[in-house]
This record gives sequence, structure tokens and C-alpha cells, in this order.
Amino acid sequence: MTTINYILYIITIFLLVGCVEPAKPLRQVHMSQISSYKNILNSNITISEYKTEWIQPINKKEKCKFFDEGYEYEGDPKDDYEISWDGVCKNGKAIGLGKLLLDGRYQTYSIITYLKNGKIDNYIYIEYLDKNQVFYGKIIYQNNVMKEIVGNTATVDGNKKIINNTFSGSIQLKDRKSFGSSINMSPEAKNINFSKLTGENLNNNFFGKVQFYNKSDINNVNIWGSINLNTYNWDSYIVVQTADKVENKRFDKGTFKEMVILPQTYLNQVNTLVNKATEQATSANNYASTALSLKRKYDRKHSNASNGQKSNINKHNDSISLLLKKSKPSKTSDTKWLFIVGIENYEFTASVPYSKNSANEFKAVMKKRLGIPEKNIRTLINQGATSAKINYNLKDMLRRVKNGDTVYFYYSGHGIPVPSKNNEPYMLAQDMNPAYIDDDRFKLQNIYQQLSNSKASKVIVFIDSCFSGGTDNQALIKGVAATRLKPKKVTFDNSKMVVISAGSGTQYSNKYDEKSNRLFSYYVMRGLINNNTDTQRLYNYVKSNVQEKSYEMGASYEQVPVYNGNIKLEL
Repeated sequence: MTTINYILYIITIFLLVGCVEPAKPLRQVHMSQISSYKNILNSNITISEYKTEWIQPINKKEKCKFFDEGYEYEGDPKDDYEISWDGVCKNGKAIGLGKLLLDGRYQTYSIITYLKNGKIDNYIYIEYLDKNQVFYGKIIYQNNVMKEIVGNTATVDGNKKIINNTFSGSIQLKDRKSFGSSINMSPEAKNINFSKLTGENLNNNFFGKVQFYNKSDINNVNIWGSINLNTYNWDSYIVVQTADKVENKRFDKGTFKEMVILPQTYLNQVNTLVNKATEQATSANNYASTALSLKRKYDRKHSNASNGQKSNINKHNDSISLLLKKSKPSKTSDTKWLFIVGIENYEFTASVPYSKNSANEFKAVMKKRLGIPEKNIRTLINQGATSAKINYNLKDMLRRVKNGDTVYFYYSGHGIPVPSKNNEPYMLAQDMNPAYIDDDRFKLQNIYQQLSNSKASKVIVFIDSCFSGGTDNQALIKGVAATRLKPKKVTFDNSKMVVISAGSGTQYSNKYDEKSNRLFSYYVMRGLINNNTDTQRLYNYVKSNVQEKSYEMGASYEQVPVYNGNIKLEL
């Protein structure tokens, strides 16, 4: 009997038992009578030992050490791997983007990753060569020890193309406890197409929510509680939800005992865990996306090499000025307004390289590609972007905006969360001192409120600043280490306004030396030149390219653009 057919049999038992009227009132269960699910999950934990070793790849004649590290688990067969590396070597260490091949007696797999001084630098794409399976995501380190991997496990076809994800979440490397969502496809089952498990799993003892979907992909049965995935036995107290009812039941190692009434505290506990597992799965998908970008970068690199091509024929061929010159102009519209702030040189803190160039090129792109007339544009750069000038010119422009108009707002410069004000995020005008923020006109909340309260029907904002307390891995305040503060969330009218930002609150906004631009701004402009006509398409393009390029710079430069508001607005 297959796993799914067995669970189907169990569900049938549930439903039959649920149809029988109890002879006496249902017993009210108290929290003191319910064993903690952690007691179930923490039973029979596999004891493991953390091992480290420098290994010389067998295919390299020169010294080219790779730092192998990880846990060894009791009961697992010991495997001696021969390791190969197809990347470069420097100062006796394997470095850069490449592929590790680990060939063992029991399994063979490859890892596409970026090595920094011989060590894996966070993101990985693992292909199990003896299975149709891959893992792609991020390694999380704690105190220089691998703590967990977060990402997706997926099946692949014969061409190694991903078919579907089977797991999204985290796996603790010390005890192999998983947390997230997994999919079990069941083509052989008569009534079920697949099931989805969301929760925590250790040694095949699962606690959380199991959703069953029929052949029409309709979720028709949900069960919350504990199940042993080796024996398929439900245990302790569970909740069963069908189309017409919800029932609480007590099981003992797969045997139904009684119908009960469960305390709301227990139900809240289960739902809280399921919600956290769902959030972890979402984070895993984001990490997996970056790992997939890394893999594509590797594939392109080796495809170019195999064709005898240079990886970078001419870096100037895709400069903004040249791309814009080749593009077609749009019809000018008096209903469009543009406000630009680009601050490269600050009076009291570090500069933001290429902000001036990005601001000037952004103006040129918006004029030609979106048809914004010169008279409707305000451009404030460096000393022209003092607090007084920004405040006056923004108010002056917005009072001229009419109903039905569209306002575009662009900012490239420092953003800072102010710890003394609950990490309230502020834009930093050219003459403001980041150590003494007291001008609430530049509170991000107030800037956004001015824009969304205007008569404009649409407001589209581009912010090339991450509000983490630093830019390009540099601190705002001289002599103070770069920080990764999480700024307070801001609100605005998200029906008519969208904000596309360079990265999340804890990331840095990066420069792009090769293009003499800010990284985020460069890909926003390329997306506009490439005729991305709505904010959703533009955002998808910018996110994919910025994420991939930032990872090439190193894990500490990770940058993933984010949006807030109505992403469906037309440009």
C-alpha cells in the first residue's frame, strides 16, 4: 500500500468515526493533558560531529585547497570523496565561481557555488547525479559553523531542468530537523493528486498541517497535529477539517480513541507554527531564486567558454547612453511629472559614488522613453539638493500637479534609520548630518505622504537607497562600522502609488563600477529602455538582474530589490 493510499484509508476511518454520534458529551481537554510537540520531535535525535578539513582537488596540479566542513551523523555510511574543482586557484586556495564535483562510493553530487579563499560563500546549487534531484539555496553560518541550509529541493528531468519543488524551507544541519513546506505528488492514488505538509519534521516525526488535494487540485481535507511518517500513524490530539465540519480527535499511535474538545490555546499553537513554517518557505524561495541566478551565471560562463567566446565582448556596448541612443522616443505628455534627487557628495558624511551620473542618466531615459517634458522635471543634484531646496521644489511641483496626472519620483543618496526614533527612516539631504537628524520634513513617511496626498492619479517612486545605515558596505557616520539596522515600516495610499526600492531594509545599495552607475539605477534604466511598460514587468526585470549581479560581488553585498504598493500600475 502506498503512503498516500494508506493515509486515504486513515482519512476514511476519520470520516466514518466522525459520523457516529457520541453516547456522552465530548471531553474537554486541558493544555496540561497535551504533551508538547517538541517532546515528539526531539526524540531520538541523531548525534553528530562537526568536521573540517582542507582538501586538494584531484584535478589541480597547483596548490588549490578547498575547505570541506560539515556534520558527520551516527549511523550514516562513511564515504570517501574524490573532489574536483573547475574554477580558478589563487594563493593556494580555490576561489571564484565554479563547480565542485564530489565523487564517493555511495553517492556523487556537484555543487555550483562561489568560493572565497577556499570556503563556500553562502549560496549553493547542489545536483545529485545519481538521482533526479537538486537543492538550491543558501547556507546560514553561525560563529563560523554551518547552522542550516535554507532553500528549495526539487525534482529535475533528464535534461536537469527543474520540474517542481518538493520542499521549501530550512534544514538544521546539526540534527537535520526541517521546517517549512513539502509537496508529495501521488499519481498512483485514486482520489488524491498531491498533499502538502507545512510544519516541523525531525526523524520523520511531523507536527503541523497536512493538506490533501483531489484530482481537480481542490483542497478537500486538512489535518492539524502529529504524524509519524514512517508508520503513517497519527498521534495525540488532531484537528480534522472537511468541507462541512471540523472535528477534534485523540489518537494513540494510529489508533482512534475518542472525540474531544481541544483548548483554543492548543489550536493557536498549531496555527502559529504553521504560519511560521509558511514564512520560512517564502524566505527559502527568495534564497533559492538567488542560487538559481548563480547557476545560470555559471552556465552562461561555461557556454561562452565552450564556444570560444569572451565572457565580456565590450562592456561599453550596454552603457545607458548607447542603449538610449538606439531606443525610440515616446510622445511627450504634459500630464507626466518627474522629481529627481541625486546626491553623490555630502557635506557631513561619505559620498555615494555615481549618484550624480545615475540621476542625470535617469532624467535622460525618462524624457525619451516616457515622454516627460523638460518643463515638468525638477532635477536636484549635490549642492542643489540641500534640505531647503528639496523641500521648496517638491512642494512647488506637487501644487502644479492636476487630477489625472502621473508623478515619478527618483532618489539616489543616503537613507538612514534613526535609532533614537525607533529606527524611523529618513532621506539624507546634502547638508544634513547623519549624527543629528532632527528635520522631520525628510522623514520617509512624510515624503511618501506628500506624494500620495497629491492630486496625481498615479505615483511611481524609485528609491536607490536601502535605509540600513550604510551604502556600498560603508558606514554613513565616519569612524563607525557599517550597520544593518532594520528601518520602521512606512505607509501611504497603496492604491495609486508604488515604491520600488534598491533592497530590503537590512541590505546595502551597491555601486556598479563597470557601468559608472548605481547598480539598482542601472537596471531600472535598462528595464525602461527595454520597453517594460508596467511596474510589475519592470520590477521583475530589475530584481532578477540586481540580485544576480550583487551576488557576483560577494555574499556581503547581497541586494534584492523590493516593492511596496500597487505593482500593477502602468508606467
